[in-house]
Amino acid sequence: MDWKWVVTAILPVVTLLLGAALNQWNASALESRQRQREKDAREAERQHARLERREDFELNHLVDLHEAMGDLSTGMVRYHADLSSASGGDPTESKVTFSQASRKVKSLIGLTLSDSIREMADKAHDTVNLLHLGEVAPPGAYPTPPMSQALQQIGLAEYAIATRLREIYKAESLDLTNERPAITSQASPETGTP
Repeated sequence: MDWKWVVTAILPVVTLLLGAALNQWNASALESRQRQREKDAREAERQHARLERREDFELNHLVDLHEAMGDLSTGMVRYHADLSSASGGDPTESKVTFSQASRKVKSLIGLTLSDSIREMADKAHDTVNLLHLGEVAPPGAYPTPPMSQALQQIGLAEYAIATRLREIYKAESLDLTNERPAITSQASPETGTP
């Protein structure tokens, strides 16, 4: 056999087979990378959706807690005024309002995500309840805080809640501004100004 014939007959076949194998390997690698990109994109979407659900929950919950703290403050002041009233009126209605507000705040505190806000709201709730514990406990059994201390604790908790709400809304507004396409100004041909 002539070696030139071998080279001209076998080399194209070997080249064709190597090219097909390389093409197959390249297509497989591209497909694998595409699947990985799609998997990463789905995971990023899940993470983004999870973060949005968390922020929505936290926003709604903090708004409810802030409102409940206001109701607790109002209920406490009315109930305290009815108890210390010289007219000797029946404080039953204000007691029911105060008790409902207290229960609502306590239930919302347990679901608060921020530890510092939860601790502040819990401290305010406990201070408010200590203020009115004297009516059911024997006199002197518990140190009764003054009304001003209870109102201060509620105010601090409301301020912490409002601060967290602002932080969340600011973060959302920053996300929204980052998602908007950049607007480029073009000069008008007549005036040369944007």
